[in-house]
Amino acid sequence: MKVLWKHRSGKVLICSVLFVFSFGATGCDLELTDDHSLFLASRELVMEGRFAEAKKGFVEYLSAQPTGKFASRASFFVAKCDLGLGDLPAARIAFENCRELYPNTNEAEKSSYKLAFIDLLEGNENRALEILRDLAANPRGTLSPEAAALAGFLESKAGDQ
Repeated sequence: MKVLWKHRSGKVLICSVLFVFSFGATGCDLELTDDHSLFLASRELVMEGRFAEAKKGFVEYLSAQPTGKFASRASFFVAKCDLGLGDLPAARIAFENCRELYPNTNEAEKSSYKLAFIDLLEGNENRALEILRDLAANPRGTLSPEAAALAGFLESKAGDQ
């Protein structure tokens, strides 16, 4: 048995042994639905840089599962595909839609951050700075440190001019 992690209390985590015993001995009962498989396949296409194909898959997933478990992520990936395709206006609309349709998700916060990124790409530093300040001042997820750092950078850059 290999010790993977030891807590300062002396307790040892042996999750790999438990995992293999739980699933390896009896087989895994997890079944993927067709929609979940479509989501996963589309995500793989994104990682391969095949954005147009991936976007079609995510749109199909959202048509079938607009409130499904992965809907907010699929919506976010549609926007990322537009970004990867270089279609900034479509990406902006898709990120805004993701924020509007799935407001209490990590993807909504990530969409705000991506909107600031698009503003920077388009040369609109003032609008990007507004978004980043809001993300830093009102944390809704894990991107507030990055937002604060980038806002500080933009503020110092503006002060240098």
